[in-house]
Amino acid sequence: MSEIIGEGEALRFFEVATAVRLDLPDGGWGIELDGRVVKTPMSKTFLVPSSALAEAVVNEWSAQGEKIIPATMPLTGLANAATDRIEPNPQFFIDQLVTYARSDLLCYWAEGPEDLVVRQHIAWQPILDWVNETFNARFVTATGIIPVEQPEESLKAIKDALQDASVFHLAGLIDLAGIKSSVLLALAVWNGRLTPEDAFDAAFVDEIFQEEQWGEDHDAIQRRSVIRSEVIATANFLQLLDVA
Repeated sequence: MSEIIGEGEALRFFEVATAVRLDLPDGGWGIELDGRVVKTPMSKTFLVPSSALAEAVVNEWSAQGEKIIPATMPLTGLANAATDRIEPNPQFFIDQLVTYARSDLLCYWAEGPEDLVVRQHIAWQPILDWVNETFNARFVTATGIIPVEQPEESLKAIKDALQDASVFHLAGLIDLAGIKSSVLLALAVWNGRLTPEDAFDAAFVDEIFQEEQWGEDHDAIQRRSVIRSEVIATANFLQLLDVA
């Protein structure tokens, strides 16, 4: 057995994980477990584009105990998604990100109370300004939940910016954008404009404000803790893609 099967757990079947340079036209790094090449769930050769990311994936494998738990291997999971899901049709996922942009979280502000609106302005307006300056993409904001139509030229600018993203970058961006339906926050993390922690806080500014007003929800806090860890891991994945 030399591949992760779905999301289920499996008994550890190897002693040593190592990163290996792959002899492929586009290069890349793979993982071997006791000398056996790791495959993706779709039985493709597991690969990542940078040695730094490969070593981080090795650390995920090496950290497994008696059981292999895919949920504790986010970098491996993202790389699998890039190869199995995104590589066959990357344009589909670019279009999905543009769909997020059509109704991005950062474009829908609360009508009140004033304290919440102020927090949204502090967290969101600088990112909207940055997107406009960086991608020449102005996004229209509104209060409430009534849909607002975004300028087609702005959506095209975002789509054009995503054309240069590799399938691995797209895997990370899809993961980040899907957390709170915000491709703008995902782009800010990818480009280093926001730390993953700040992006998480911006995504959950409404929810955190409501808890401060009405009391903490233990289940919600636990859920956010898991999501926060996922955001940090995905940001790390994106960063390691561009490290030699």
